[in-house]
Amino acid sequence: MKIAIFGGTGDLGRGLAITFAAAGHEIIVGSRSQERADQAAEGLREAYPDGNFVPMENGAAAAAGDMAVLSIPWEGIEQTMPALAEPLAGKVLVTVVNALKFGKNGAMAVLDLLDVKTAKLVGHDWGAVIGWHLAGEYSHRFERYAALSVGHPLAYASAGLEQKLKGWYVLAFQVPGLAEALFTAGDYAVFRAMVGDHSEMAHWKADLSRPGRLTAGLNWYRANFGQLFAGGFARVGIPVMGVWSSKDVALSEDQMTGSARFVDAPFRYERIEGVDHWMPLSAPERVSELLIDFLGDTSLTTKA
Repeated sequence: MKIAIFGGTGDLGRGLAITFAAAGHEIIVGSRSQERADQAAEGLREAYPDGNFVPMENGAAAAAGDMAVLSIPWEGIEQTMPALAEPLAGKVLVTVVNALKFGKNGAMAVLDLLDVKTAKLVGHDWGAVIGWHLAGEYSHRFERYAALSVGHPLAYASAGLEQKLKGWYVLAFQVPGLAEALFTAGDYAVFRAMVGDHSEMAHWKADLSRPGRLTAGLNWYRANFGQLFAGGFARVGIPVMGVWSSKDVALSEDQMTGSARFVDAPFRYERIEGVDHWMPLSAPERVSELLIDFLGDTSLTTKA
């Protein structure tokens, strides 16, 4: 498969490009100019000499790719995306851009800039929280929503004692300095316990150890804490599938199953046994199987 990647010089885009290349895919490295694309491709070849990296200007890359991955800074979205709308029409676009805003000037702007009228929505972790907001406030723009791990924020807030105990860290993360010290103490002992000493721990530790990275991650919790518990999340009027995994150390099952109370359309619940919170990494085949079945189900309507 030919995969066009826009933003292959950043940490995330670079990592995805090398990972896809290692899986045998041809990587088309898109950039604003051919010169910048050449430089980006050369850097990727140095990092992974066995990869097939083809540099192209953004428009040509969008046309040549079978699918595309968007991994550019949010500030560059408005300048970059309009020219890509036509060559990307009808293709799968995976975006890892964090808008850091909930409304029309945030995540919705990606759809507007690409002139996408409706889409199917999938979110995990904080992406799921944003997804619930989008599915509620902009239901006319989405056909259905798959929420991985995190239930409707009102279900999360009203969940039982188990969730309150599992969610202790959300409160701890609100205190700048203290949270960082707690998180890193004992060679990241608390974090290791929370993720079950995951196989990706070495990579996560390396990323979070870079100056400012840990605080930037914790700022997601600090910036959105008030909104999460303010009760301002709307009911959802499109079909929803909630997926929860039984070894999730941060989230209880009732915060997901209870989400059905806030969905005025068919609600499907799936439980994955023996899998931790990071289900897209820990059980990619099962998650993909569920998503393909749900997103492709033509029998679903918005009526419950």
